[in-house]
Amino acid sequence: MDANQLIAQHPDQAALSKHLIMPAGFVDKWHQHPWHQVIFPRSGLIQSQSDGNQVVLPHNALLFVPANTWHTSEAICDTQFLAVYINPSIEAGFPAHAQTCLVTPFLKALILEIIGQIENAKAQIIHHLLQVLGDQLATAQTYTIPLLTPKDRRLSAIFTTLIDAPETPYTLA
Repeated sequence: MDANQLIAQHPDQAALSKHLIMPAGFVDKWHQHPWHQVIFPRSGLIQSQSDGNQVVLPHNALLFVPANTWHTSEAICDTQFLAVYINPSIEAGFPAHAQTCLVTPFLKALILEIIGQIENAKAQIIHHLLQVLGDQLATAQTYTIPLLTPKDRRLSAIFTTLIDAPETPYTLA
């Protein structure tokens, strides 16, 4: 079931979660959710775009996407990730814009605990944990992997073409 259908079926929940498996090359096309989303790769590597930014997310980073923000993701390699969808009616000081952050052991345990409590339907505990998550995102260290661009103009032209149209069927062979 797609995330927006899940949200529509449970509009009064504080949070929902999904475990997703994306094979290498899978593209989750541009979309948005009426709820906030935390994208946390447990393994693999995801490249995401939102708010005009492009980020690479390994297993030690996450992306917070505010409600109604258009975004897309591509699995660079076989990837498993956890998605937590947070009802925007929960006021926990969540960021107004997409944000990446380093996943500390505490933040990882917090996300896993939130997912566990969602599965156990412990609403009061979930509310408290979401407050802590909001605090953690507000103070978290931003995580970025710079995209290295080639200096050679010939390689730069190829690089730019692939960035602008990654679905291009051409290879370097």
